[in-house]
Amino acid sequence: MSAITDKLLTLINGKDQKWTELGKQLIARWSSDENNANVIGADPFSGFRDFRYSTQAIVFDLVPGNYSVYLLTRDSGSMGLRNYYAYIKTADIPVTKIVRAQHGNGNSFVVDAGLTCFMDMNTAHIFWDHIKSFYAQNPDKNFYTEALQPLFENNLRDVSTRLWINYLIPGTDRNIYLFQSGLGDGAYTGYKLLGKGGKKCGLMIDFDVEARL
Repeated sequence: MSAITDKLLTLINGKDQKWTELGKQLIARWSSDENNANVIGADPFSGFRDFRYSTQAIVFDLVPGNYSVYLLTRDSGSMGLRNYYAYIKTADIPVTKIVRAQHGNGNSFVVDAGLTCFMDMNTAHIFWDHIKSFYAQNPDKNFYTEALQPLFENNLRDVSTRLWINYLIPGTDRNIYLFQSGLGDGAYTGYKLLGKGGKKCGLMIDFDVEARL
């Protein structure tokens, strides 16, 4: 293993790391196969603009279910409180191996809205249709300003919630945890978390804050 993956293993398994559990999120099936779903790590608006499945997201196949989303937040010093890492936990066992998640021609996905999320492709299309419907009804308004900014502003009151929101898609049973991506826009790396026997334990995003400060 590389020095990077060794470091990430310590972060995931270390008892002294202060991960914040945001809550549960449904990862629903994408095909007719009840045992097949995929979770992506992506800029939440990538599909609404021009979703390029192979380059704009980390893709991780798994069994459908409700999984917990976590953030590791730290004081960066000059840039204040920042999200350093995020992951979605899909199995409650020790992580023994971490490998870079392949997507497109490399290991990075692009963020240009300053936000990142985990979601399944079914929920992703529901969310993007929701945004399209918003603009059809409000062509002169901005979705972020109207729908998301008030939630972020409300969460500013508590240091444990100020860098993320739980967005409930109206008229559905779906929610998406949207969180600020490190220092903002950029290309970020995803990692698959594996346990004994190769069991899938989750998907992790490194926002590369330390290297970018």
